[in-house]
Amino acid sequence: MRVKVLVAAAGSVEVGEQTAGVAQQLITFNPASHVELESGRRPKPLLWTDERVRRWRETGGIPGPVMVWTPQQFGAFLDASEGDRLYAIFHLMGTRGLRRGEAVGQDWHEIDLVAGLITPAKEIVVDGWDPYESEPKTDGSANTIALDSMNITVLRDHKARQDKERADWGGAWQATGKVFTKEDGSWLHPETVSETFRRILATTDLPPITLRDLRHVAATLTHGGGGDIHTVKETLRHSTITLTSDTYTSLLPELDREIAEKAAKLIPRASSAAPHSARQ
Repeated sequence: MRVKVLVAAAGSVEVGEQTAGVAQQLITFNPASHVELESGRRPKPLLWTDERVRRWRETGGIPGPVMVWTPQQFGAFLDASEGDRLYAIFHLMGTRGLRRGEAVGQDWHEIDLVAGLITPAKEIVVDGWDPYESEPKTDGSANTIALDSMNITVLRDHKARQDKERADWGGAWQATGKVFTKEDGSWLHPETVSETFRRILATTDLPPITLRDLRHVAATLTHGGGGDIHTVKETLRHSTITLTSDTYTSLLPELDREIAEKAAKLIPRASSAAPHSARQ
């Protein structure tokens, strides 16, 4: 008798013909009970601290599958990429947390540079190598979020560059309405952004991260700027706060210490029992 075991992608095992086989005593055990599945846990992001960077330089070892730059490290990358025509996309992704497909699919009419608002309402993703436009990953992905003054300035400069390219191409310009395009206005392939990111990173001495990890950088910057976990959730446009807290927040060490100090000061103490530094 043929025994069929169906393993669901979500991590559960659906029992098919084998259940009937056990009931009819055609087989004596349920083979599905011996199937081991991955836990499905998302890897926890790790910050590139000085000690981790030192060890990486010595051994080449990367502490975890998801690494996050500090604000200083991200600033160094932005300095290195400032002359590139895709500088604005890296600035936007690393500060406002847009996914690669969202950034490439961003329409100008969904950005208000006066009010400082952006709505990632479309994505350009790839099927094999062919790009196509789709709706955002989730309903919440299309939420409107704020743009800071630096992003507004960067995007205005980018628009001026794009307007010049439009004038240079004349009638051959392709009016796609996208913020980030090729020089002729046509869609920018998502992998072009990843390749450009890797090329610029290779010119620096920064520890490695992936383009996708810029989303973690944005979460850390938002948190480090004073945003609570709900603010990070809204910025990244997550459907649940659990996903935000479990996956995307890497506390800056100095912020963690500041929070710890504030928490300790909430404890009432008699002056004779308090540490000397607290009594001064």
